[in-house]
Amino acid sequence: IPADVLAKALQQAKEARLTILGVMAEAQAGPRDEVNPNAPKIVSFEIPIDKIGEVIGPKGKVINAIQQETGADISVDDDGAVGIVSIGSTDGGAVAEAQRQIELILHPPTAELGTVYDGVVVNITKFGAFVNILPGRDGLVHISKLGAGKRIDRVEDVLNLGDPIKVRVDDIDQNGKVSLTPVGDDGEPLAGSGGG
Repeated sequence: IPADVLAKALQQAKEARLTILGVMAEAQAGPRDEVNPNAPKIVSFEIPIDKIGEVIGPKGKVINAIQQETGADISVDDDGAVGIVSIGSTDGGAVAEAQRQIELILHPPTAELGTVYDGVVVNITKFGAFVNILPGRDGLVHISKLGAGKRIDRVEDVLNLGDPIKVRVDDIDQNGKVSLTPVGDDGEPLAGSGGG
């Protein structure tokens, strides 16, 4: 076959191929903005190696609670330098919620001095009640600040687990421990609660 005939045939083949590809590109829609809702969603991100224990919790308590609440599958791996958290589910909302909860463990919100919070009693001890004021953040209302001016012998005489309570942040020590005072709807300490 003469070289000029071969060159002409190859040029025509190239033009035909490019024409076909052009028609195909016009007919084919671009990539979807959203993945199919039935497709599994997987998110992976790095966490500091010293936070792996906090994310997993004692005997897997924390990670199991997040999995049970969200329905997402979560795995935490250690590559020696960083931890890798992988979250998977067919429900994108479950993946997002699980990631949000893990982010709260890694970067807990901080309480602000003087701020009033609507809290919930989460633990009762001989010396006071621990009140959850933010996700992952509890503070202590000392027994001396309960009872509205009257001495009480037991925290349970005025508060029970799960009780709602409005509190003000009075102190945050160098270790991050939060001291709280019960307040009324006006944000002022309850009469005789010892706050101030």
